[in-house]
Amino acid sequence: MSALRPHQLGLCRACHQFIKPLERECPHCGANVLRAALDYQERHDMATRAAQDLNALLAELGLVSPHS
Repeated sequence: MSALRPHQLGLCRACHQFIKPLERECPHCGANVLRAALDYQERHDMATRAAQDLNALLAELGLVSPHS
């Protein structure tokens, strides 16, 4: 008898609930899982760029070190 392995759950980026692998639609909120993941990644990338831009401006003003 083989040991059962637990599922590695994913995360719905629309409602932040755990979902089974390969779900196309979130069973909790009904969101398209792929679309929600792409939207999340786009927002994450925008926030990362904004933080980098802010850090660069603060460094130009001498308020933070250039690599903090």
